[in-house]
Amino acid sequence: MTAAAALALASLLAGAGELRLEPGLRLEGRGRQLSPRDGADDRTLEAFATPRAALLWLAAPRLRLGGSYAPRFRAPDLTRSSDVVLLHTGEARAELRPDAAWRLSAVASGERGTTDLLTESRTIGTELQTITTTRRLRYQAARAELGLEGRAGPRTELRVLAGAFLDGGEGAAAEATLPIQRGARAEATLTWALTRLDRLGLRLTGRGARLDRGPTSAIATADAIWRRRLARAVDAWAGGGVAGAYEDPRGDTASRDLLPSGEVGISHTPVAPAAPGAEGEEPVRATPTTALSTRLVVRLAPAIDRATGAADPQLEGTLDLTWPVTTRWSLSGAAVGAVARQSGSDTRRARLESQVQWAATSAVHLGLGVYASWQRAAVPSLPSFDESGAFLSLDLAGPTLSP
Repeated sequence: MTAAAALALASLLAGAGELRLEPGLRLEGRGRQLSPRDGADDRTLEAFATPRAALLWLAAPRLRLGGSYAPRFRAPDLTRSSDVVLLHTGEARAELRPDAAWRLSAVASGERGTTDLLTESRTIGTELQTITTTRRLRYQAARAELGLEGRAGPRTELRVLAGAFLDGGEGAAAEATLPIQRGARAEATLTWALTRLDRLGLRLTGRGARLDRGPTSAIATADAIWRRRLARAVDAWAGGGVAGAYEDPRGDTASRDLLPSGEVGISHTPVAPAAPGAEGEEPVRATPTTALSTRLVVRLAPAIDRATGAADPQLEGTLDLTWPVTTRWSLSGAAVGAVARQSGSDTRRARLESQVQWAATSAVHLGLGVYASWQRAAVPSLPSFDESGAFLSLDLAGPTLSP
């Protein structure tokens, strides 16, 4: 492993390897309606333009370095003003394969500029966080993560992650609405193939965060997981364990709780049929499949709330659907909902999104979709609202440049 790392570093210093530049552009128009629980409805027509430049360096056969920069220009409401705000986003990553069984990765990303939390909540996949304000604000975020995964034996796989994060408002006014949160997280998963169909796993996770002008909280969980293949393309899993939650409010007594944790899920991942080869030969490639891919997960575990900084019990469910109807047309959808126990009451959050996409060419994709989000907050200082909208997007990929 040490020799491979030394070889990759020597290749990097010598200027060896292949360099690729991949430009792109995303244009999006969106109409949305925001209905606060207390207040009048607000309708806006927004436009986004996000140029993107990605750099990939194959520095050595076992080392890849990459980075991207994608400033997001946004006209918040075309019906009222022509103002344009900007959010800078960037990412850097590295991947090293010391041998065939192991992979080491590192990634760092950040954002800085003007945005709103409802827009940001649609860019983080199925992760669901409490919205502290529906107004625009100056925002900053930074994340870094190291990962190691591979085979520790013929039947054993190991995956380890560790990282740190920071996000919040920038400037006194924005920080009053969205205080800065700093924290770290770690996860280790050990999986053992018991039979051809069954896998047993042990997962340990930890997360700690400190909220400016708020509490310091930490969560540690230990779960045992059983995963079984029900059919060629269907997997199901169930797990359970225990979670420890620690919360230290400023100027008050720290608390410690022991809570249950658990997860159940099922996924359907179609296996692409192999293209037939010549007579007497094995198939040489896989052909696209048009079957529906689905994933449903329900998880019970404590979570550190972004708004209050408290470690609260939370029940969360996610559903993802992808259906490549043809080689050019595809449908996708996602739904996520969560219920968190806060201040003796429940905070409820949900988000839905559905999209149809048409690939005119390999470099031109057109999308049309609808979405909705919903929040009912138990804490009086947090907003309760309904949001819905529709969007039209155009993704353009430029030619790959290799100097």
